[in-house]
Amino acid sequence: MLYSAKVELNNHVTSQSNVSIEGWSKVVNKQCQPVVRKAAKASLRRIAESEDVLYMLAAIDVHKVDLPKFVAADLDRIPVVAGLSRSTECGGSDNSPTNQFASQITQLSATVEGLQFCTVSQLNNFH
Repeated sequence: MLYSAKVELNNHVTSQSNVSIEGWSKVVNKQCQPVVRKAAKASLRRIAESEDVLYMLAAIDVHKVDLPKFVAADLDRIPVVAGLSRSTECGGSDNSPTNQFASQITQLSATVEGLQFCTVSQLNNFH
């Protein structure tokens, strides 16, 4: 699965003719295919493959390459981030992490709007 991710990232970068990423040859061989990591232990191979994927993502980010968009037909196949629900709506209980986060964003937005129109003297007294 990690090798497949490397292949997709490589295909995306190589499909864009105007993109040249310094250090890309570290994870791609002379045939323009991702390097296949070999190790005596499978766990070490997975670590090397995952480091390659992270390196590729970091290089893509530094060079401001737009990543492809992916969609999932079944959200149950996507891992959940701890503390967040899969729901795409903010419904549910008031104590749900999604609603708490939405509330914090609303408070932050109100604070920023208030700060935008303050004078220096008002800013010193702002709490």
